[in-house]
Amino acid sequence: MLELDLVRLLLSLSRSLDFAYGGLLEHHQRVAFIALSLGRAAGLTDVDLRNIFTAAIIHDAGAVTWQEKLSLVQFDVENPWDHGRRGYEFTQDIDVLGPVAPIVLSHHDYWAGDNPSGLQGESIPLASRIIHLSDRVDVLLEPDRHVLDQAAGIIARIQSSAGTTFDPDLVYLLQQVAATESFWLDLTSPWLGARLLELIPTMPRIRHANSLLQLSRLFARVVDAKSPYTHRHSQGVASTARFLGEKLGLSPAECDLLEVAGLLHDLGKVTVPEEILEKPGKLTPAEFNIIKQHTYYTYWLLEPLLPNLPLAEWA
Repeated sequence: MLELDLVRLLLSLSRSLDFAYGGLLEHHQRVAFIALSLGRAAGLTDVDLRNIFTAAIIHDAGAVTWQEKLSLVQFDVENPWDHGRRGYEFTQDIDVLGPVAPIVLSHHDYWAGDNPSGLQGESIPLASRIIHLSDRVDVLLEPDRHVLDQAAGIIARIQSSAGTTFDPDLVYLLQQVAATESFWLDLTSPWLGARLLELIPTMPRIRHANSLLQLSRLFARVVDAKSPYTHRHSQGVASTARFLGEKLGLSPAECDLLEVAGLLHDLGKVTVPEEILEKPGKLTPAEFNIIKQHTYYTYWLLEPLLPNLPLAEWA
């Protein structure tokens, strides 16, 4: 019987969203940690905290190219909304994620308004406001400086945008949460993942293949959107793999796993820049080496998900 921990599934797959020029980062985990710290300090319910975690851990799913990801690392982003809209489109029809799609849509909405959503102030979902604030705190972190040397400056920068970019009440709450040194040290420690798990309320477990298939479609959409040449490629591979499996007499459970492997077989392509994926001419040896690495990253992104089943090997 299929049984998956939804938290660990989201944590594993969200790592694929963090690949950019800087390598494998932990942006989504840090944003989730900050957001849950704020949510708990605000006294939110477990239902609200679950939604905050789920939205935070995939909030940048709509940022599909390296160039777009790099633009979001800047504190002031010229157009921060496109990837939120794309993330909404990627998640709205997935049962497990549908409830958080509006949160993803508005996670860069300005408190003062003038947003494509038409929302402002308290009409913006509270979870979106929390994730927006958490996201901007994280992009202000400089990896080559000790985190405690930066704390006061980060809070001052955030305070300067209270009431315009950010909910002023949440900025005040952030000041209280960030007053402890452990908050900052947790953010940059090797134990961030463990600390994050302590903040997440109990989440439902995945016991149906359809839920795993739906979540796999989200990440297939992210990968395929990197290039116009790969539109729906992963879905096509998955459908063909399932068809062949059924013709060969594989069991329904094996066919489900084949389809998941097909959907996620190119997950490691998030490590490949678009200029290499879309290069019209012959690849150089160095470029081909970058292409070849994607199967390695696919394996290690998937290996923790179903360790007793051959998902990673098949993909």
